[in-house]
Amino acid sequence: GTTKYEAVVDAGTKSVDIKIKAAEGATVTVNDEKMDSDTAKIDLTDGKAEAVFKVTNGNSSRTYTVSIREKSDDATLGTLQVNESNAYSSFKTLDPEFTPDKTVYTMYNADSSRSFENLWPDANDSNASVKVYSVYGIDDEDVDDSETGEIDVTASNSGHDRYAIYFGSGMDTTAVRVEVTAEDGKTVKDYYVTFTKQKDDTALLPVIKAVGSDRIDRIASDADYDQAELDQVNVIVKDAKRQLKSAEDADDVDTIVARAKQEISRIETKAD
Repeated sequence: GTTKYEAVVDAGTKSVDIKIKAAEGATVTVNDEKMDSDTAKIDLTDGKAEAVFKVTNGNSSRTYTVSIREKSDDATLGTLQVNESNAYSSFKTLDPEFTPDKTVYTMYNADSSRSFENLWPDANDSNASVKVYSVYGIDDEDVDDSETGEIDVTASNSGHDRYAIYFGSGMDTTAVRVEVTAEDGKTVKDYYVTFTKQKDDTALLPVIKAVGSDRIDRIASDADYDQAELDQVNVIVKDAKRQLKSAEDADDVDTIVARAKQEISRIETKAD
């Protein structure tokens, strides 16, 4: 039978109690210490622990191992691929090259005849969840929830989920937000991907501004505020969006978003 188990606990858990019911006459040790009752208290160190139970009855014995860990707070993507094939291959280039800490990307020079591009986002932690939302340039008929803009998985191939991202009517550019929620259900990270048939970013400023505006909204929604704090956040968001209207390039947008994030973070720090 199974002798190895995993127990997953909430972040911040200091210890767990494990109750053992052994056969009459059997003795039980946990981590080489004899148990004086039917419950073992196991302390976690750095969010993990291991409990090795040895049950002995006469001349026979069996060992059971329980690995204990906190739920992961990893909300990063491990890979992010784009292509024009329904197979998990022949990938196109993202700008910049993908790394988990960078959150804004563009795929240039999409085939002019294409009605959609494929997005393949994989969470770094297999226990995290991934959702994709429309941000810009996608018709309502091509999203699965018109209220949230969520786009469902189109298909899976070689263990990877594929999302078909359609260009809206008359549009040569579209943008989506990839939302990764960690196993703990609390930690969330957003990535933005723009698909365009343009060869460079010359004509992308409206899209860049739309993505920047969405990023600011997302930053502002990351915490709970009392009314006074909310009023301050709303002022920051309104001012940042005003600045976005006069942004001249992607660097300007990134600067405005970073400044808004910094100012909102100060409010969150004071709240703590």
